Amino acid sequence: MVCRYCGNDIRKDSKYCSSCGASIDETELQESSEMTDTLSFDLDAQARQKKKKTMGLVIVFLAVILVAAIIAASMFLTSFLSEWNMISSIKNAVPTTFPDAGTWGDALDEYCDDTNWNYVKAKDEENGYVDFKGKIKDTGEELYIKFEFTEKNRYNITEFEVDDKNIINDSRIEKIANDLFG
Repeated sequence: MVCRYCGNDIRKDSKYCSSCGASIDETELQESSEMTDTLSFDLDAQARQKKKKTMGLVIVFLAVILVAAIIAASMFLTSFLSEWNMISSIKNAVPTTFPDAGTWGDALDEYCDDTNWNYVKAKDEENGYVDFKGKIKDTGEELYIKFEFTEKNRYNITEFEVDDKNIINDSRIEKIANDLFG
């Protein structure tokens, strides 16, 4: 309890304040005790209210971060799956001139070492192309093929290079094609 005159603590069984000497009657002690309890209760309620508000803000902040992470992950996954799907469609394609020979993926992976397949999205975002790079096992020459998509699941070979020389209109392409699929 607190003395209403000087503000110092008073023992419950005291009749006088030990600090200022003021007389304390039972009514004052009871009122003082109730006021202290009410003040303490109000402070506790305010602290709980502030804590709830802070927790609410933390939860909202974490929810926003989680939503942003989910959106970013789905965009990455969509892009990754699209790239993987385009590469797979070329690797699993059968050349029209050699319909019984097997797939591009099997033939090129067997014909070359250090193979690398890469999908490049075109600026118009509708069509793109798949790059294939590898070293021809027999000669060590660099082979580069560009499979350009024209329509869904349709492609043309627009570049066919050996050691940076385009051989798409050269007789050497027939030899490589025969080596690959013949």
